Amino acid sequence: MRASYIAAVLIVGTLLCACQPRDVMQQLPASSPLVTELSEDEAAELAARLANEKCKAAFDRQPFRPESYEAQLLGSRWHWGEIEPAGIAGYSADVEFNGDGSQPVVRVAFHTDRIQPVTPDALQEIDIWPDPEGVIVDPDGP
Repeated sequence: MRASYIAAVLIVGTLLCACQPRDVMQQLPASSPLVTELSEDEAAELAARLANEKCKAAFDRQPFRPESYEAQLLGSRWHWGEIEPAGIAGYSADVEFNGDGSQPVVRVAFHTDRIQPVTPDALQEIDIWPDPEGVIVDPDGP
């Protein structure tokens, strides 16, 4: 009995050792816990695609390219973009997802309020003008 047990262990051990790693990988189910992290380029491609999909749905525009922002792996999540007033023609995106691309969070925005230089003529049009010392004066103020 003991000899047959030892023989069975040896046969199973030999069979396990004979498997090549790629054979094992091909037999793993799709829900396998083995996960591959995206490269920086792959993360930027995915982020731009996700941002463009959301922007297309919200604003009928697709202004983002992978190189629009830098993909950064912070901890276990990729981050790409930021919500900012200037953006790309007023559009900006903030995208993050797990290292493997799962669980994305996508925000897009369109900004109409851009910072523009104010000229003395523009100040006079809204009834505010600089005094000779450069201080802005409101005629209705104190």
